[in-house]
Amino acid sequence: MIHVHLGPLPPWFQLFLISAAANPLYHWLIFAEHPVPSTFRKNISTSVLTRKKLEALINEKTGIAVSLSNPYKVCDLKPLFGLLFEEHLQSYAWWGYCDNDIILGRMDQFLKPEWFDRYQIISTYSGFLSGPLAFYRNTPEINRIFRQVPTWEKIIKEPSCQGFDENLTGHPAGKKWTDILFFPFSIPGIISSDNYFRPGIKEILYQYHWKIKKRQAGKYGMYDMTDIAHAVERIQKNTALFTNLLASDIYFERTGLKKWVMVWDHGRLTEKITGKEMLAFHFRKTKAEIGDIPLPNCNKLNRFTLTNKGFHA
Repeated sequence: MIHVHLGPLPPWFQLFLISAAANPLYHWLIFAEHPVPSTFRKNISTSVLTRKKLEALINEKTGIAVSLSNPYKVCDLKPLFGLLFEEHLQSYAWWGYCDNDIILGRMDQFLKPEWFDRYQIISTYSGFLSGPLAFYRNTPEINRIFRQVPTWEKIIKEPSCQGFDENLTGHPAGKKWTDILFFPFSIPGIISSDNYFRPGIKEILYQYHWKIKKRQAGKYGMYDMTDIAHAVERIQKNTALFTNLLASDIYFERTGLKKWVMVWDHGRLTEKITGKEMLAFHFRKTKAEIGDIPLPNCNKLNRFTLTNKGFHA
């Protein structure tokens, strides 16, 4: 699993590492501008990678000169990680990427071994290719599959984040009324695809939008990695798998879960109120409210909780 971070490390970074270290079957390659505490288990390797060195690496591997003045531009680079860091991946059959505003649960309990035998790309979102957490088979073809987007060079050169890893800003799919009106609305199918909760109307409409995009993959050309994943799956079955395993605070809002308490306990991640165990939790919205985290020695921490107010011991 590859994680690249530009800028100062956020206050929750050690908690992310603790949850990663509790998954010994997965090896983590952390590249950051600032030194990362190296007191964790052997399944986490850390390296200092400055902005300038990353820019030089991109130029070396792709021939493109880029400016990474915006740290969030790393999101557009995720599909390129297999190429950029290929020297680090030679002994691995798979690689993936993961954001740091995520707490991981027991990955081996949710990610089935047969998936890694069968598929080439695994998404932890059901509607589109998941930017916060996804997996790619480590082959030359898959590591360069991003090149199927004709404008990929232009996207990478753009200073601001374009959403290339998930859904490109300004993508035309689902924007026309004809695209919406003539698409079969399968509520039972959307409900049955949810791993954790019975979705309400907000979640149903949200997933409906992504089902439209899936059906239209390639209709307007290839814009992003979601287009590619849907298109290759259409051509050859069992190429890309879309699961609904990554929960988030925004997902909770859409499903009507107004109060929630995420409990990480010796590697197990559970939503306390519902009792649901989860693969991972993305606190995308909550992180804006998190300042300093007054927790005891993180290196020996075996349990902590997260609410919309922040982390607690």
